[in-house]
Amino acid sequence: MEYYVGYKIRALRKKKQMSQQELCGDFMNRSILSRIENNRMEPSLHQIIYIANKLDTPIHYFFYDVDYTENIPSDVQSVTHELQNLFVKESFHKIIDFFNDNHDEFKKLNDFNKYYYLGMSCYHDRINKESLRHLRKYVNLYIRNSDAIQSQYIINFGNALNTLCKIMIVNNNYEKGRHYLYMAIKYLIKYNSSNSFIYFVVINNLSYIYNQILQYEKTILLIENFLRLNTSLSYRSIVPQLHLLINKAYSSIGNYEMALHHIKKSILLLSYEEDQYELGRCYINYINDLRYSLLFEDAFKVVSDCLNQYANDSTLYVRFLVQKVILLFYSEEYIAALESIHKLNLKFLTKMDRNNCYFMMGHIHYLNRDFEVAHQFLLKSEKFFIQRGYSKDLVVLYDDLYAITNYNSYKEKSNLYQNAVGRKNIFA
Repeated sequence: MEYYVGYKIRALRKKKQMSQQELCGDFMNRSILSRIENNRMEPSLHQIIYIANKLDTPIHYFFYDVDYTENIPSDVQSVTHELQNLFVKESFHKIIDFFNDNHDEFKKLNDFNKYYYLGMSCYHDRINKESLRHLRKYVNLYIRNSDAIQSQYIINFGNALNTLCKIMIVNNNYEKGRHYLYMAIKYLIKYNSSNSFIYFVVINNLSYIYNQILQYEKTILLIENFLRLNTSLSYRSIVPQLHLLINKAYSSIGNYEMALHHIKKSILLLSYEEDQYELGRCYINYINDLRYSLLFEDAFKVVSDCLNQYANDSTLYVRFLVQKVILLFYSEEYIAALESIHKLNLKFLTKMDRNNCYFMMGHIHYLNRDFEVAHQFLLKSEKFFIQRGYSKDLVVLYDDLYAITNYNSYKEKSNLYQNAVGRKNIFA
């Protein structure tokens, strides 16, 4: 019997005297099934489970050189089949409940994908510790399998590694996160899956990690090469994020021309989607890069347009009001900036916007020689700016504090951040 899943699908379909159109139903296009049956593309997890259900056979039949209808007891088959169905239906808590209530039965299932279903279910239910345990088990079992089995389950494997990476990101363990993504890229390329959705996601998350650890050149190299080799817009939810990440990288190294080029592409692509929040985030980056480029007139125009566009979205509207304040502050229109801040209810701002307002008020009061008030506001923003690594802003903050207090410790901190590699925020 053939190892290739496509041949097995075709053989079983013909044995059951079912046409391609009958098998496809409303679920998939017949041309897709034809490519799968001729092994020109691999089926996704959802497709293979649909096909297995339609042909009334366990999913394992397509991946092993055995007839499972003869060799697996019916009760084990039904349980395995049910786990697959629950996963497709996103009934994650039921999979977890089955594991908790039936340890022995779970162990008897001779399908290593059970750990994938369970680990991913734990992740979706935010049980990260258990998710780590089961997904690591799945990864170890996958690596020990034959090339034929690895090829058939490569998308699951990529998803598992990407999920492990996301858990590492939450734990700020970027080094381990990179390790999982490097492994995902290696295997996805090995099994010709560099055009899959999960490959795009892996590249996106690896770029995010590079930005977080301030390795901006790696972000640029990775995404530029990726976009050059992948001109398709098949995954429209991911490509705008890639342009946003490379925008941040170019902006961070001071190449504002390229930063503006990529943020415009991200805005253009997102304009076809319905995610107004992500589009708003892109406009904020666009305004910042115009500001860093000293294109104040253009920046004020974009802010004005966004305030009109998002007038009915209270969250984004307030964020653009803060952007207007930052523009006024950056262009040294301090009286107008302070008046605008006083019109805002700071407790309803995001943590970032609130701390930016504290910093701007502190600096303006320092310039107005109102040192006591300046001192209070500058200290309020200090901790947040340190956590975010806003080195340029911290230099100004500590210079102000040193001038107010004459404490040498502030001068030392200013010198430290003067030479530090950090993130840009208000000052570039």
